[in-house]
Amino acid sequence: AHSLYMEAVREGRASKSKRRNKPRTISDKLELYKRDIAPQLGPIPIHDVSERDLVNLVLQKGKMAKIRANRLAAELHVFFGWAASLRGCEVGLEIDPSRRLADLRFPEAPRRRKLDLDEIELFLQALAQEEERDVRRAMLLWLLTASRRFELACAQSSGLVRSDWTMPGERSKNGHAHTIRLGPWGRSLFLGNSEWVFPAQKAEGPRRHGWYKARD
Repeated sequence: AHSLYMEAVREGRASKSKRRNKPRTISDKLELYKRDIAPQLGPIPIHDVSERDLVNLVLQKGKMAKIRANRLAAELHVFFGWAASLRGCEVGLEIDPSRRLADLRFPEAPRRRKLDLDEIELFLQALAQEEERDVRRAMLLWLLTASRRFELACAQSSGLVRSDWTMPGERSKNGHAHTIRLGPWGRSLFLGNSEWVFPAQKAEGPRRHGWYKARD
């Protein structure tokens, strides 16, 4: 059932909006399934999964990681909702056991996105002392542009025209192209000698690894 669901996800048939999911979303769904869902529910036929099974799974995750439990509940709701809809008619699930999972949502503190001057000073000191050149460039550009890690890590040099960096819609969160005007410092950090602003060290394409380790 989950394999059929992922097929629908890749083809844009899993949601009511009929929009194709981005590679990062697909990867996140697979990771969530392998890590949190398959170990507990994988051996059970989908028609035998009860609401109590799902509730226990979410509550168990909530004891260790409340935000991840919320993400788990949301993905279960999407998966079982698809299987019980006409979009997932090949599964043939008549009753959706996840329909009340939203009632289990754990409180989440709002994200704090603003750094004060002391925090920015510590951030710059850590970059200067600990990180190699490309990581310094990237993390300074995150700070200057307020862009997301994925948007910048996969940036192409051709996206910069004079002082305007344009992100294509397939890499932005809302699916629309987005342009940021760079100042002199940002432009100098962006410029390089490769197709990619941050090329991989041992393969073709952008650098995909090491960003989370540096951030942490």
